[in-house]
Amino acid sequence: MKKKQLHIVGNAQLIEKISLFANGEKNSWNELLCQGPTLEDIGSKEFVNVRKKFLNDTYLVKEIEYEQDFLPELDILKNTKKYNEINLWFAYDLYSQINLVALVSYFMENKVNVPIYLICNIPEKDKNNGARLISLKEKELQQLYENKIQLTEDDIELANLIWLLYCGNNPQKLTQGMLSTKNFEYAHIFIQAHLQRFPSIKSGLNSIEENILTFIHKEHPTTHKQLVEKVLLKPSIYGYNKLQIIRLLDKLSIFYNFKKNYYQLNQNGLLAIHKEKNFYRELKDNMCYGGTQKYDFLYNEETHNLLKL
Repeated sequence: MKKKQLHIVGNAQLIEKISLFANGEKNSWNELLCQGPTLEDIGSKEFVNVRKKFLNDTYLVKEIEYEQDFLPELDILKNTKKYNEINLWFAYDLYSQINLVALVSYFMENKVNVPIYLICNIPEKDKNNGARLISLKEKELQQLYENKIQLTEDDIELANLIWLLYCGNNPQKLTQGMLSTKNFEYAHIFIQAHLQRFPSIKSGLNSIEENILTFIHKEHPTTHKQLVEKVLLKPSIYGYNKLQIIRLLDKLSIFYNFKKNYYQLNQNGLLAIHKEKNFYRELKDNMCYGGTQKYDFLYNEETHNLLKL
């Protein structure tokens, strides 16, 4: 039987676009591993139970939906012998990159012996701004496809290491040593973005939360829909989706009000963005990033390191 290509995309909407020029099977990787507890052994009973509980408790994703949307993808990846290559389409943002390293780790643990290629739009000038693959035109996507990069053994081992450390309870280990290879030379950038998701030692807010409040302060959106859409459209290294943004806005509602026909920061919001008061106690919840509780560490903007509480 003739072998074929397998394309795995980080955004299901991308399948229709790449089908115009790329042959082979297409599947999406529908997970949200940048938030909530994770375990190293992807697909294990414990992993599935932990993820289903988090997604149901946090985003009201029904257990049956998880079983229908994500578990069949793992079954496909267990049988890769019928493919002559695997192409991974993942954007340059934290959301996508954590999913990517988890997927590559899964391949490594399951001893997948098929050439694996990475198709990723790495910004050339400003590596602090992420870009969604779905926003690219067909010609741009095709050019990326033609210039795809085959992952080496070192690349695969690095992705596996990042995933294992992300699932651990000490995120500071992600900064130790040179966590990069030729094809993952930008790894330290999204790792640093991950560290900035921990609460600031000065304000108690993390980088994403501060950016959203600053946006409200400057832009004065007039409707909640406009607020959500504009935050989503704003270039970001984090790549959060609509559900994540809505949840963040709800959590941050103690910092803004709707007055004079637009959203504006209240007194606490102004104190927060100017780092004149610490709101750690008000914001503390049970959010996990991998194997680490979000509020077990503080981020120091001056040293760019984490402080364990």
